[in-house]
Amino acid sequence: MKYVHETPPVGQAMGLGSECQRRRNNGWRCRSVAYQIGESGSSGNKEKRLEMLLDQFRLDGAAAIVTGGGGGMGRAISLALADVGASVTVADVVAEAGEQTVDAVKKAGGKAMFFKVDLGKKSEIENMVETTVKEFGKVDILINNAGIQLAKPFIDLTEDEWHRVMNINLTSIFLCSQAAGKHMIKQGSGKVINIASNGGLRAASGQSVYCVSKAGVIMLTKALAL
Repeated sequence: MKYVHETPPVGQAMGLGSECQRRRNNGWRCRSVAYQIGESGSSGNKEKRLEMLLDQFRLDGAAAIVTGGGGGMGRAISLALADVGASVTVADVVAEAGEQTVDAVKKAGGKAMFFKVDLGKKSEIENMVETTVKEFGKVDILINNAGIQLAKPFIDLTEDEWHRVMNINLTSIFLCSQAAGKHMIKQGSGKVINIASNGGLRAASGQSVYCVSKAGVIMLTKALAL
């Protein structure tokens, strides 16, 4: 068997595999999923099996929120969700970056809107979720992707720096998950996906507050899953 992983081309954040590029050239819509193709069998049968497998990842009619969607992995996630049919709220504190992601989604034929949000403020987070529900009718998927990193010796960290990293990397996930979770409970369904880091499992020099925040993300995710 051979395995192919397709990812959307977003700057240097994610690469586009040659297999995906070949299919784009042949009119295929590439999606961010891993799939397997049998070595045996005709080319036509392989293509048919692949199309059937990709259909299982469709999210037509779903509404998603992606925090930190203005660039890097957040933009790639937004594009991937829209590519499989989801309507996406691209949430970011930087308006220009967020609007660029929305433009990219729309150019690719997807549906998205931008919402400027300061994830350190509960009222703005709640407004983000309510606006999504008002625009798309519901919220099915929340991707807590936003995060910041601060490289600084522990002894030199200020209290403000500590709280800023913790607020964006961890507290915002608590607030976003709570706000979206209330709607998901009413709907009877929903998915919350939190982006953590190896830093949450292994300490790194000069990364104390970042590592602590990501360790918190991992444990919060486990607690929410119970």
